Amino acid sequence: MKVSEMIDKIKPRQKAKTTDWDIVVEKNTFGEIIIVQNGTSNKFVGEPLRLSSVVLNANWKLQPMPIGFSQACELLKQGKSVVLINGDSLVHIRNFDSVLSIRDIQEGTLYDAEEVSSHEDLEW
Repeated sequence: MKVSEMIDKIKPRQKAKTTDWDIVVEKNTFGEIIIVQNGTSNKFVGEPLRLSSVVLNANWKLQPMPIGFSQACELLKQGKSVVLINGDSLVHIRNFDSVLSIRDIQEGTLYDAEEVSSHEDLEW
């Protein structure tokens, strides 16, 4: 996605990174998008993201955000899938017939399957 779409979609405390450059930003609770990583340099780290040619031409990816159990249930009711990650285990859940215990859900982390399909999607 381009920076305009990233700016529209990023949520507070969510990170986004470029796929072309090693730039990572995070939206703070005040709504500012702050640079948290800038390649191998500390230049601009901690400062608001500026619209430069690099930023405008880069492709961006949003960090997947965990979802709650109620949101996971809503997605399943809509015929969508969710992913449960518990340590090294990654389970795709497509319906309520999946064999999961309450403990699995409490100890793991749920994600929208449209955002997470493998552990690589969570490597930040």
